[in-house]
Amino acid sequence: MLPDINTILKPRPKKYRNLVKHIQQDLLFQESGSFSLTQEDLFNDLTASRGTSRFMGVFSTRGIEFILRKFGYFDHLKRVGLPKPIITLDTNDPFKHRIQVSHQIGEKLYLSGELVMRRSTFKTPSVGEKKYPPADLLLIEWFLLQNPLKKFSRRRSQLPGQDFPGLGISNIIFEIFYWMAKRLCADGVVLVPNYLHTGIFYGRRFLFINPERQGTLSAIDKIRNIKYSLNQLSWACAEGQIIDKITDSVFLWKPAPMVLPVSKLAREYFGSEVYLNKAKLSQKKLDLKINRGYKKHFNSNWKAI
Repeated sequence: MLPDINTILKPRPKKYRNLVKHIQQDLLFQESGSFSLTQEDLFNDLTASRGTSRFMGVFSTRGIEFILRKFGYFDHLKRVGLPKPIITLDTNDPFKHRIQVSHQIGEKLYLSGELVMRRSTFKTPSVGEKKYPPADLLLIEWFLLQNPLKKFSRRRSQLPGQDFPGLGISNIIFEIFYWMAKRLCADGVVLVPNYLHTGIFYGRRFLFINPERQGTLSAIDKIRNIKYSLNQLSWACAEGQIIDKITDSVFLWKPAPMVLPVSKLAREYFGSEVYLNKAKLSQKKLDLKINRGYKKHFNSNWKAI
């Protein structure tokens, strides 16, 4: 079940705050000439041009590897059978940067992760009489986590948009996103879920900018926990088989921006009484069902047909 809004807005768990503090101390107290990373290896000056070889003008390849290792990302890849990761940065576009995580197996290179990000300014909606300045956000244009060596199964059959099963590591990545935005002094991280199930996944840490959309997500999550599996709901939605019982019309998933709130300004917006009340009211207005007799079919490899 998805956490409530106030839970998402709470300070980050102590274990992560301590981890970030530990990383900073590692960099601060290492001896000159040691093999370990230095502050310069990990970060660049925040005023550096985005046309450099550093991700978002700040993070070096070695720095990204260091952070992923410290957060346990590499350990997880090893546990799921993926060999030593290769980190590749593409910063040729001065405003849009790409990170890829791949694995060399024999003569073939397998992709397990990809992130395309840029910085952008978003107009923040007014909440009641309160007006907010434009938000400075890290915008995710493309985000992929997959295990290219794993096959779908009865327990984890294919979801819309998937070529391979996921890595089950999104919580670690979301945490890294949070501290990346913190380091860059951004208000948060924004992405757009194209499918119902991605909205549920991202909803563990992200909130829709529009409170009515947040209420819709909460309503979907509620019936998911009571009546339907995520797989059932996601395929039924993708194929127009979910009905809104109140309006007697087909329910359509409409992609919209979600934000992982980081700054005080962002937390104030999502924690406002007006936002919370609008989300709760929207949740009560939705009553969904899957058309009777609908069933998604899969082949022997548990891929959708």
